[in-house]
Amino acid sequence: MDYKYILAVVIEYIRCLNYQYIPVKSFIYETVIQMLVRNNRYFQLHQFIQYHVISDSFHVACQLLSLEKIYPPAYQLALDMLKRSCPEQIVEVLLTKGQVIQALRFIKNLNQISPKRFLDIAVNVEDPTVFYTVYNIFKKFDVDETWKQYTEQYEERYSTSDEKSFV
Repeated sequence: MDYKYILAVVIEYIRCLNYQYIPVKSFIYETVIQMLVRNNRYFQLHQFIQYHVISDSFHVACQLLSLEKIYPPAYQLALDMLKRSCPEQIVEVLLTKGQVIQALRFIKNLNQISPKRFLDIAVNVEDPTVFYTVYNIFKKFDVDETWKQYTEQYEERYSTSDEKSFV
């Protein structure tokens, strides 16, 4: 049977469920995404997500994140979906990609997070300004012994003359 026919039937089923205000199970959306990806219909997938034929959910966003290597715009679609459906997960996604500064922008209250995770990732990022920035953001949270490790790394990397070049 042609995948276009099956896809049309599933999309019509989704439309009928939405018309009756019946929530669509996430596995139905996942099936639609799998059919579109299997047949290289990325443009159609993009449109279905953009026009909310495929509703926002954490499961769909995770599936889109897994498609990033074969369809790079899926990463941004997933971030947009996470922002709408479960914004607390965006920070985790950004941190796993090493985008520490972008993750910090999504945090509303710095007092509710642990600086250690951010600093651990910032230490390993190739750009030296990332660690510098993250360290200075969390400098006021000097609360335990593990902070000494970051202070030593900070002082090792940025002497007094180096600090002036970043300011």
